[in-house]
Amino acid sequence: MGYGEYFVACRSIVLIEILTYFANNGKPALGFRNSIVCRVSDEEFARHVMEKAYTQLFYYGPVIKKIF
Repeated sequence: MGYGEYFVACRSIVLIEILTYFANNGKPALGFRNSIVCRVSDEEFARHVMEKAYTQLFYYGPVIKKIF
């Protein structure tokens, strides 16, 4: 497995983890490429979950861009 394939696999693992957190908490979310789409009211929850899932895999925090 090359670096590109490894990166894609890691990104997928993080996204699945994030969507699992949302589902387990009864919150709707949609994975789209390397982003998630959720309710505005779930923004803080999303930020927390994204940071937690990313840090668990990579051992450092992510850079999160907020786009509307």
